[in-house]
Amino acid sequence: MLEWLGAGSLMTAAGIFSIHMIREHRKKLLELEAFFDMISCIRDNIEHLMKPLPDIFQNYTHTYLESCGFLMNVRKTNLQQAWETYVFSCGAEAFRLIDEFIRNIGKGYRTEELRLCEYTLGRLRKLMDHVQADTANQLKLYKTVPMMFALSLILILI
Repeated sequence: MLEWLGAGSLMTAAGIFSIHMIREHRKKLLELEAFFDMISCIRDNIEHLMKPLPDIFQNYTHTYLESCGFLMNVRKTNLQQAWETYVFSCGAEAFRLIDEFIRNIGKGYRTEELRLCEYTLGRLRKLMDHVQADTANQLKLYKTVPMMFALSLILILI
């Protein structure tokens, strides 16, 4: 009886871990898409309307960035302080890229700002394409590996 309880606990823990990993992967993709959209909006506003950053963020909305409170914080303080306040799980390379963008945006002339936006958007697009291409394989791994590991432990221990 105790073995079955332990086996059930292991399978439940593996299922919970699997669900957690799938959610984290989807969250990473959502964050990449959200920041891509934000930087694209910044670029468009600088290029076509020549708006300063605070004015851009007064009108900009994005469902994910609003729901986590990031945009509300940007409107209260500024982009860099809001970035330093929140922790995002978009991946190390994307984090460095977005961090570099946020630290440098608003410090140059229009052409330099547009070049920074284009560079960042190009790199983010490559990262998003890579993550999207790997999504199917990653989700399969997240579904099967924890369960196989739990079943292996059950077989070894019983």
